[in-house]
Amino acid sequence: MNSYISCFKENIFKGKTAVVTGGASGIGRATAVALASLGAEVYILDVNDDAGERVAKSHSNIRYIHADVSNLDDLTSARTKTGKVNILIN
Repeated sequence: MNSYISCFKENIFKGKTAVVTGGASGIGRATAVALASLGAEVYILDVNDDAGERVAKSHSNIRYIHADVSNLDDLTSARTKTGKVNILIN
């Protein structure tokens, strides 16, 4: 576990669902991985399918959903897949 994560209680987000927009790369990816490492079930929303699928395969608690957050239909579709959301990172 990364040193910055080790200061948190293990599985502090167990049973919580998080959505991270732009989670396929950069800060979004790092945030998604950190939340998953702390026990959250994480859904990443992004338009970069290759990167999104790679991130989802990297951790058992991460799922990828293709969604353009500027498109209401994409967001509505994503919302039906996530269930209750406890944490939203945009």
